[in-house]
Amino acid sequence: MINNIILNGIALVSNAIASLREEHGQDLIEYAVLAGAIGVVAAVALFAIGSGPFDNMAAKIGNCVSFTNPGC
Repeated sequence: MINNIILNGIALVSNAIASLREEHGQDLIEYAVLAGAIGVVAAVALFAIGSGPFDNMAAKIGNCVSFTNPGC
């Protein structure tokens, strides 16, 4: 009985160590880091460009949607 408990304990610890060595979740973490890096680069690029071009574009879209400018 004690031998079975010890063997089950050893098997449990061995399985836990083996599952820690597996790399199934590593891909997800790499994709998350990559997406975060892309987001940071995009935010820096938008900040560097400034809001002027985007404000102008948003105003033009708003005029076309509200039909105040018949030339759209």
